[in-house]
Amino acid sequence: MEQGTLIGTILAWFFLLFAMMFDMNTFTVNAGNAMYFWDTGSLMIVFGGTIASTFISHPMGLAKGMFGFIGRSWKPNSH
Repeated sequence: MEQGTLIGTILAWFFLLFAMMFDMNTFTVNAGNAMYFWDTGSLMIVFGGTIASTFISHPMGLAKGMFGFIGRSWKPNSH
């Protein structure tokens, strides 16, 4: 795996969670604030729509291969 992939993913998750938990009024971090962003219906719309639009915009063979491509991005390079 490329080091940039790992570092970028960790930083993205850190800043996303930090932004969700940071309270601008009191300048404090409150873990309870993150639950305001959890909505199962919204997650189903986003991820279901992403998968559906992938299958709509690409031929079936390429669309199926996209999931393998995501998995390969986390495996060590073969060269």
